[in-house]
Amino acid sequence: MLKRSPSFTLAAAISLGLGMGATTAIFSAVYSLLIRLLAYPNAQRLVWISIFWPKIHLDTVLSPDFVEARSQTRSFEQLSAYTCKLRLAVRSKRKRLAFPLY
Repeated sequence: MLKRSPSFTLAAAISLGLGMGATTAIFSAVYSLLIRLLAYPNAQRLVWISIFWPKIHLDTVLSPDFVEARSQTRSFEQLSAYTCKLRLAVRSKRKRLAFPLY
């Protein structure tokens, strides 16, 4: 069948190539982000601290809380944070909220 229909052969080869390429790309991304150990010394000592807000399904720490925790911590060597922008639907209106973390 492949010799009799060169267009089918070309379509099958392209489909296989794209499928294998996509699978390789996804695996590489998942491996580098989730599976491989972090490139930090003593990575097993890193922890994630956050507050879960069940009504809005938000897992975060607000800026004043972070600043206070950073100034008063005695259990951790160092605290750091990052900034994210969130979109929440409130009464069918989309609002953009930003939680700046210092």
